[in-house]
Amino acid sequence: MGFDLWKWLESLEARRINGSGAASAITLSLPLPSGGGVPEENGVSPVFGGIATQGRPLGEWPGGAVGDGGVRRFLLSACVESAPERIGLRRGVAETGSFEGPAARIAILAANHDRVAPYEINELVLDGGNAELGVRVGLQTGEGLHWWQWVRLEVLHEGPVCREIRALGAIPVHFDRPGDEPEEGMPFSHPSAHRHNHVRGEIFARCFRNGVIDLRVRHINGTFFSEGGDVEDAVPVIGFRAKGLPPDDLPGEVTAAMRWAGSKVAIDTTPAATLVGPERPGRAWRADGCLVYQPYTGVEPKAGKPAAIIRGDHFLARAGQRRIPRGAARTVGFRCSLGEAEPEIATYLVPDWWYGATGELFLEPLLPVRDRFHVTFERAVEYFFKRAHTHCFDDGAVGRSDRLPEEPGWEGETAFGQMLAAYHTGDADVYDLALRSCYHLADVATDHVLHSVRMHGYGPPAMSLSMQRVGGMVSGFLETGDPWFLETAEAVADRAWHWDTGHWPRRSIGRDASYIRSLLAIYRCTGNELYRLRAREAIGRVMATQLPDGSYRQQGGTVGIHSHVNLTIKPWMGCAATEAIVDYLFLAEETELETAVLRFADWLLDHKVACGDATFWPYFYSHGDGETASEADRNARTREPWHVEYLGLILGWAAVRTGNADYYRAWEDSWSRYAASRVTWDHGATKVIQHLAWLRARLAGGRIGWEGLTRSPLPEISPAAEEAAIRAPVPPGKAAPGVRSG
Repeated sequence: MGFDLWKWLESLEARRINGSGAASAITLSLPLPSGGGVPEENGVSPVFGGIATQGRPLGEWPGGAVGDGGVRRFLLSACVESAPERIGLRRGVAETGSFEGPAARIAILAANHDRVAPYEINELVLDGGNAELGVRVGLQTGEGLHWWQWVRLEVLHEGPVCREIRALGAIPVHFDRPGDEPEEGMPFSHPSAHRHNHVRGEIFARCFRNGVIDLRVRHINGTFFSEGGDVEDAVPVIGFRAKGLPPDDLPGEVTAAMRWAGSKVAIDTTPAATLVGPERPGRAWRADGCLVYQPYTGVEPKAGKPAAIIRGDHFLARAGQRRIPRGAARTVGFRCSLGEAEPEIATYLVPDWWYGATGELFLEPLLPVRDRFHVTFERAVEYFFKRAHTHCFDDGAVGRSDRLPEEPGWEGETAFGQMLAAYHTGDADVYDLALRSCYHLADVATDHVLHSVRMHGYGPPAMSLSMQRVGGMVSGFLETGDPWFLETAEAVADRAWHWDTGHWPRRSIGRDASYIRSLLAIYRCTGNELYRLRAREAIGRVMATQLPDGSYRQQGGTVGIHSHVNLTIKPWMGCAATEAIVDYLFLAEETELETAVLRFADWLLDHKVACGDATFWPYFYSHGDGETASEADRNARTREPWHVEYLGLILGWAAVRTGNADYYRAWEDSWSRYAASRVTWDHGATKVIQHLAWLRARLAGGRIGWEGLTRSPLPEISPAAEEAAIRAPVPPGKAAPGVRSG
């Protein structure tokens, strides 16, 4: 369902949510409706009003039988004298022509091209004509500073305003030099042959024509000629070379944002400042003719209490150990400038109604609302800030729960929920934390050797198929265009699908079905039909494990401690299985899938527990074929309001699909007790933002379509549906019946 893009674009105004008025470059990732057809053949596209604009398509809506297709996002970029607080959007023609901003090349700093121990040490050089900045990615090792080698540069996208580039090379842990090798049997007997001896170094940069550069530098302990492994006695560093750098007053320890200026060159570390603090400082010093910056004390990802019991430490590595665990990565951001422009970039967001109308807030295009249920949404957003980790290597992580606040959740949908919250609220702090969480998910929570999200609390070798959720990575890509996000998401989703198919047939699936949402998130981002087909195949396996009464076992199991999930029935785990099916039904109606969802919804209605004037569902229902939890145990666990989040989607969908208000009333009864309570865990917070917000919007029925702004509430399901304030623009004389501006 699309709408007249150009008509509504005229009423759209973007607001600056980070960066100051002094910013010299501005960006906005503008969502487009499915079937929007942008850019048109004549070059017409959305542009900033009155500012020369470059647009880059990001992602594709699904087409064919399930959608109208078209560009999902349009990444707008412009250079400005100062960044306005608000800026209008309009129909126009984006700038064309060649890029005349900073040129990029790879320089060779030192080389040996013999047959025994060749090397080529490189530097990315960004040349602004009268100013030049060299950037190196490296490691501080026991042998000294080692910089990246064999670097290759590629241009990802360019236009007259902005050029996106990526450079990648390998950083040696042990630097093989001529004379280190035995004399015979080379190269097969070389001590480094097929041994894990490198860390990948990568730079993603968006270079603006006025000399402003958005720089993302990352280290990845992945694999290439070996199966990977820990790297010992090494700490990631980044080198900057420019005339006038490094300054004479380097601080040694770095605990806050810094700005270093050379001759017409400036480097601002504000985007990296949340990785350091007084207790976990970085460092800056002069060596090898450049400013060497250590962006964090050391690689120090925290796991949790299970890791402490099993591995003897809550952390996968401690900064003082100078160890980089297998599969670890970290992205560090900088803002730079070559010339007179301020090294600052302002990011803009559009109003919440536009994100809803274009299908970004929910699994269908709907306008968001504000009603009495919104208090739970606000509590969910509060949870993210209350449990956010910052000023440490784990910056951007969110604690799993109030009971486990120091344990990062490594939860792929948490970052996704945070980005949705940013679109709902337009809050700068919510957006900033959301993007940092997206990077933490892609960098730290993911093992880049196994291409899998880690099992929270444990760390290696623990793994779980249910953890393979990549919604936050997809959100990061759609906001920034950084290919790291989408490439990591696809690698995780691909591996998870093979993981699933390699263990079929099996007794149970349950919450393992959660990963299917990753396949569908990538499908909605790229339009790649392969991911929809894989998702539908996987859903077929889920439905094959549905029990005769409509419920599901907890999870796929093997033997020993991991086999009890083949016997346990938990309403929550049935919700996780069913959620993926409902997700697919927003793409295409299919009777078999609808029947499976309704069977589980009916099971929920039959197994609710009454407590006073409210309805609950037990956390645990039964184990084995006949052992059922005692009433006391069931009532004790119902005090945890887990059901408010998932059931808003499942019972809400069932009510809307069938017109039977009993499904909705069962959910509202349970919500009523916890409406104003604090949200106590990461999983719950993100489900509130996804599912509760959808349910309220769907019942209110506000949409923008080709016929204009309409409202089709469902008071027969919820009388409150007609009371909700729909968030939408109301052009003079154009208000539809029942619509009021939120």
